[in-house]
Amino acid sequence: MSSAVLLDFDGTITMKDSSEIVLSRFAGERWRVYDDLMDRGEIGLEDCMKLQFAMVHERPDSIIAYLDKNVEARPGLSGFLNFIDEGECDVCIVSAGLDFFIEHFMKTRFSEFEIKMTTGKAIWNDGAIRFAFPSIKNPGALDFKQDAVLEALKFHDRVIYIGDGSSDYNAARSSDHIYAVKRSRLATMCSKESLPHITFSSFSELEDDVRKYLF
Repeated sequence: MSSAVLLDFDGTITMKDSSEIVLSRFAGERWRVYDDLMDRGEIGLEDCMKLQFAMVHERPDSIIAYLDKNVEARPGLSGFLNFIDEGECDVCIVSAGLDFFIEHFMKTRFSEFEIKMTTGKAIWNDGAIRFAFPSIKNPGALDFKQDAVLEALKFHDRVIYIGDGSSDYNAARSSDHIYAVKRSRLATMCSKESLPHITFSSFSELEDDVRKYLF
């Protein structure tokens, strides 16, 4: 049986959410209003990101320099990526974050791994960051992360989703197996909706459980 592993980036691959760091530093506090609206289901993931980052008037190179000093990988990531690479499964980062920083982060810190990415496209335009998101291919998908899971299910027997935020919920509930960062929004939402999931702090904690789906 073939498997696909889809990983969120901010707060999952990284210990801190790089998007939140950028917004807190360059957009003041008003951006949190849109997070609350998304958590309540009043706006979608894509609209949330577009509204928030329209308030950021900082060039991408300055953002990368700032994030390099403030973002670290979650413990055990390198070993976990090597582990799932040996399992010969399809691996993809699925993120609504800043694609230019994700690419920089993975290239400079984990260049030994070739990992596909499905992300929004952050564009510096008219003095602010604008977002363009992948087109939805599957009817019923509420956002591009959920669409990525549904697309993966066309080609694989199972999809494993690893995330931490409310923006991961739709994708997670469409997957076969959910791993949520401990005490994260995703873990709370899964518990509230009685969705089976396993929580973790370090990627090394996942290897024994994920092993049965890869080998």
